[in-house]
Amino acid sequence: MSDIGDVMDAVLTHVGVAIPAATTLRGFIPIRDIPTADLPHVQAFAPATEIAEVLVWRQEVQNIGFTVLMTTRGETQEAIITKFESIQTRLDTDRLLSNTVRWVSIPSMEVNEAADSKTGYQTLAFEVVAEVLD
Repeated sequence: MSDIGDVMDAVLTHVGVAIPAATTLRGFIPIRDIPTADLPHVQAFAPATEIAEVLVWRQEVQNIGFTVLMTTRGETQEAIITKFESIQTRLDTDRLLSNTVRWVSIPSMEVNEAADSKTGYQTLAFEVVAEVLD
């Protein structure tokens, strides 16, 4: 069975291909602690695991969800959205994340152009939801 770390790693691999200059991290560090040299910086964090019993004989399907946060600076909203669309295209072409999940989806996305007034960093956050292989 794949675990949430495998799925995060697969998503971050696609991020690295979609945005070659991106620094990726599994885990979380506060935005103001991200060095300018690491921008754009993409991190996957805050796993939430849910077990749902779906069949009468108690077969379980494990759905996982986590947040991916990209931090950047000095980019237009259009440039940020273009990066997101590149990531989304990569995930759409590999719905099984190289056989680590049954399916993967991005149900929500949010751009914050003024995430941190001290650093001037901008963020793009999106949720990733997947059904893990048993």
